Amino acid sequence: METEPRTVIIYDNLCSLCTAFARCACMLSRGRLRPVGHYSQEGEGAYRDALGADALKMFWIVSGGTAFGGRAALRPLLSEIARGAYRAPRNRDAVEPPDSGCGKSGCSGPKKAIARSASLILNSKRIRIRIPK
Repeated sequence: METEPRTVIIYDNLCSLCTAFARCACMLSRGRLRPVGHYSQEGEGAYRDALGADALKMFWIVSGGTAFGGRAALRPLLSEIARGAYRAPRNRDAVEPPDSGCGKSGCSGPKKAIARSASLILNSKRIRIRIPK
């Protein structure tokens, strides 16, 4: 029985849309994803160094020594959701992303959702990395 999520989802933890997306992904994967914010201590440390200059441009899925960003991350994300739904028992110790630190009223809305969706479609990257401990 798997007790710790093995795949990491890295997201913009200062954006309310991105935080809602990460929360939904973690819930649908039934605890298989471990959320890490771009601006969290862990996200600003080893992950940002490993991902390089493109780290903040998109969300990332880190699994098995490979980081998938943006459009390339959709396939591993859907794979983790499917595994969580059909194969894995619910992880009772799963971590949910905290609320975003965004207090701005202009942070969310239709324009921002369209901009984030366009960014997801336009950006795509796959990198081999050493997973931080």
